[in-house]
Amino acid sequence: MSQTADKVMSAASYAGGAVSVAAGLTLTEWGVIVGIVTALLTFLANQLWQVRKYRMELRMQETADARAQRIHDLEVQRLCRQLPGSNTCELQGGGE
Repeated sequence: MSQTADKVMSAASYAGGAVSVAAGLTLTEWGVIVGIVTALLTFLANQLWQVRKYRMELRMQETADARAQRIHDLEVQRLCRQLPGSNTCELQGGGE
């Protein structure tokens, strides 16, 4: 027999076995299987949602932190310009 025919016969054998097992299950057993599959899919969907939510919140926090730092730097510059006799002001901690 050819290799292709062997693959087809093997697939048909597994399919026949799966059909005979599925046909032997009661309605209660099918209900349990559907419940387990539904629970697993719900768990996976929730995990995906939580990861996306976490990433979005992290981006929002990083944006808010950068904005707050920029506002702080501008406020320091404004205050430095108000000092008498000061033309320049050195920002501490990574400013401009």
